[in-house]
Parts: sequence; C-alpha cells; structure tokens
Amino acid sequence: MTELNNLPVSRLPEVLIADTLMEGHRGLIDGAAVYCLRLHGAGVRWSADLFALTADAGRLKAVAEAAAVPADYILGLNRLLLFHAFRPAPLKMIEGVEAQYVAAFQSRKLKDTGAILLACATARQRATLSADAGIPVSEVERLVTASDLMRKPGIKAVKVRLFTACGINSLKHLGEQEPTAFRSRLEALIASTGVVRAVPTPKEVASDVRWARLYPAIVSWS
Repeated sequence: MTELNNLPVSRLPEVLIADTLMEGHRGLIDGAAVYCLRLHGAGVRWSADLFALTADAGRLKAVAEAAAVPADYILGLNRLLLFHAFRPAPLKMIEGVEAQYVAAFQSRKLKDTGAILLACATARQRATLSADAGIPVSEVERLVTASDLMRKPGIKAVKVRLFTACGINSLKHLGEQEPTAFRSRLEALIASTGVVRAVPTPKEVASDVRWARLYPAIVSWS
C-alpha cells in the first residue's frame, strides 16, 4: 500500500522544523533544505526510495558520498518516515461503525482502512459498494473519511471525531488549513459542543496540518 503514503523527499523540509518534530528528530532540522534537495537530485525522490536505499548498505554509502549528504542524516530521515509509514487499522478501530456494516465490508475482503481507501476512493466506487453491500452511502463516506485521516499516525478515533465535527473530510482538506486559525476553530467547537475533552496543543495541530500536506491525495469527493 505504498501509494497511500509515499511522501515526496523534496518537500520534507516543510515538516523538518521545531513546530512539528519530536525531540528525538530535532537533529534533522539543520541542513534539511539542502540535504533533501540533494537526495531528490540523486534519485531518492519518495519515501519508498529512501526505504529501499537504507536497506542496501553499499548503495547508501555510494549515494551519501555522491550527493554529499551524511549517511547518518539519511538514516535519521528513514527513521522519521518509518514512524509516519501507513499502518492499516482494523475497521473496528473506527469509532461508531456498526457490527453489521463491518461484517458486510469484511465479506467483500475489505477488512481494514487501507483496503477501504483503495476500494472507495471515488464517488462512483462508493456508490457501487453502497448498492452492492446495502450500506448507506453516508456510512461508506464516513468510513472513508476516517480511514483517510487515520493514514497519519497520531490521528485516531478522538481526533477523527474532532476533525470531522469541524468539517474536515480528508487529509488533503486538513492540509489546506492554517494551523493557528484551525486550532482556534477547534477550541471554539469544543467549548460549544464538548465533542472531545481537550483541545490539541498548538504543536499537535501544526504537526497534523503540515504533515497532511505531504500525503498523496487519495479520496475524491466530486
């Protein structure tokens, strides 16, 4: 399921900043713009390319020398992107999905969020599945939105509930937000509805929004 989160190396500097990185990855900030551009020029253009590179010690050494990027820096990027690698979640992990719908999806070999995204990316696919499985389109769409948001590690049931209550329908849509203004909207929503207990921290919101901008757009709503 590489296509669900094959991130562009050239754009990684957008998230290699203090606002989005945990302490253990702060060493990637210095030199990020130059190093990522050099890796892109050396053919390491996507996270899948980086994973393949670091799995081959000989090639890693050769690319590091040719691109003038420290091997330790490349390995650090690899660790960061492995953390952000897509991990399909069982449908039962999505809040509020009725057991009968889970069974209907599973009978069609749609057992996790990755399978749902690949099978229901377009409006036509969702309508076809709805008619075939006897599941309301609105329920299929809700499941697809949750599955898409959950591609990013750290976005689980509570954040899905919060973000969708705020009108977010995909990772692409999340990435279109301005972090500070979006957090203010979340804060106002929580204060008025109590949809969740706590407002995500500014760092959490900035991280979610900035990383969302890098993930490939999968879901189409038109």
